[in-house]
Amino acid sequence: EAVAGSGKSTTMLEMLSRKMVDFDGKAFLTLFSKSLQEELAPYATPRLSITTKHALGLKLFYANRIKPFVDKNKSRNLIIKDLGFDPSSMPESESKAAWRELFAMCDLADKLRVRFVDWRDANVVNQINNQYGCDVTDISMVQELMALSLEKSKTGWIDFTDMNYAPLIHGFEFDQHDLGMMDECQDFSPMDAMFLERCVKADGKVAFVGDTRQSIMGFAGADTRMMEKLRNKFDCTVFPISYTFRCPRAVVNAVVNGGHHPTIKAWSGAKDGIFEDDVTYDIHGYENGTMLLARRNASLIPFAIKAYKAGRQVSVLGELIEHIVTGK
Repeated sequence: EAVAGSGKSTTMLEMLSRKMVDFDGKAFLTLFSKSLQEELAPYATPRLSITTKHALGLKLFYANRIKPFVDKNKSRNLIIKDLGFDPSSMPESESKAAWRELFAMCDLADKLRVRFVDWRDANVVNQINNQYGCDVTDISMVQELMALSLEKSKTGWIDFTDMNYAPLIHGFEFDQHDLGMMDECQDFSPMDAMFLERCVKADGKVAFVGDTRQSIMGFAGADTRMMEKLRNKFDCTVFPISYTFRCPRAVVNAVVNGGHHPTIKAWSGAKDGIFEDDVTYDIHGYENGTMLLARRNASLIPFAIKAYKAGRQVSVLGELIEHIVTGK
């Protein structure tokens, strides 16, 4: 159980480096992001793989003699080309609603996979449809999409979710390890947990790293109780990592005093900092060079646009949104 800013990556690497000294087995460390995997890749050894869950899945296709072709728009292409639902060919009065339905079907199909439910059962599909607010009206077409997508995955035509879903469904032979260490487990979906469990030998050991208070992927199909479920299933011993190197003392004290996280602690070299619990955003109240952070991009965009219109220098950093607002 690692609090925010506690140096999880450094701790995991240190644990693994000590373990590998007298360990003659095979181990892997899975990381949430490709960028972090690339950063830590130099620490990998012939017996220690540092990878992402998607990369592990992709390797299984090659190992099972299937050459994969990754198409991030696979579901959309199947709906349009194979199932004959093409909004672009419809009258303008119908096209907008049809596009919404198409993207909703793609979203629902992805939720069915990551939740690892029986998509052949219409009642189950309806339950997931309502739970995640996908608002799909044609459940039967989503079921057709699931069947067709699975069949295509046998030929190697896959999207990112298929990398882990298809090996489980098709019964691929897994490359199993003696030790598996997995990061960001608080955001695992049922599919993620099952896939990575299959990567570890029956008599192997596992180490799950995460922070239940940073569980933010529930909307995407993650199980918000996954850390608890993994801990119970594998009879894990819990080791808390409680010192944050990211937050100043004022922020840590506010979090503790507010009852949000009673065990988090500021490290000895932390700055005092300032915490204001009632701040009104004023576009003229910040000097140039000030950075504003938010967990969700959507909460920052209106303020960025307002500041830009007021003549302030604005730059929005985010892989998918930085082109929306940038200027002087």
